[in-house]
Amino acid sequence: GMGCGQSGKHKRTTKEAKKTDAKAEGKAATDVKKPTILIAYYSTYGHIETMAGSVAEGVKSGGAKVKIMRIPETLGEEVLKKMHAKAKNPDHPVVTPEDIKGADGVIFGIPTRFGMASAQVKALIDATG
Repeated sequence: GMGCGQSGKHKRTTKEAKKTDAKAEGKAATDVKKPTILIAYYSTYGHIETMAGSVAEGVKSGGAKVKIMRIPETLGEEVLKKMHAKAKNPDHPVVTPEDIKGADGVIFGIPTRFGMASAQVKALIDATG
């Protein structure tokens, strides 16, 4: 018998199968949508922002699209001034819960405060529901 439900008319030769499979693989590779990875970070003094930039380079080298965004600040200008905090990077827009939902993947850049995520990061995560 022919086996596998194939009739003599529809049986592919090995050469034909390889050609067809190669075409399908090539098409699949070009049709694949690049994932968008969101890097959401909070940085008071610039260290986590620098790390976010390095992580973005690695993500890009892996073939994904990258969006770097800042976690919203919760401290007032006066407090930030007294802390000698670095100015926020205007090239990195403020992230919202909707941005997180719209990304294919998220990488968080989180400073720690006594072993916990900072209040700004907690506020963003709480806002996601």
